[in-house]
Amino acid sequence: MTQPLLLATFPHLMFLLLALIGAGVGWASGMLMHAQRWIATFILIGVAGAWIGSQLADMFGVAAHISPANLVAALVGAMTTVESWRWLHPD
Repeated sequence: MTQPLLLATFPHLMFLLLALIGAGVGWASGMLMHAQRWIATFILIGVAGAWIGSQLADMFGVAAHISPANLVAALVGAMTTVESWRWLHPD
């Protein structure tokens, strides 16, 4: 068995971890920018970016679907997506 037992038993736990990573990145970005009215948007974009990063890592074979490397890919995806949003929507 190559998957951690907890994640293999509860497959929706991986999406919950991705959502927490994305929400954390979005919240931190909003707090660092002092953009109180954009925090909800940053959180949603962070969650979407975490999911995209995880799926891309899985699709290109960089990380297995349930692995710590996949969570790192989700973190990078969330940061990249939130930064891209900030760059495209300067305020």
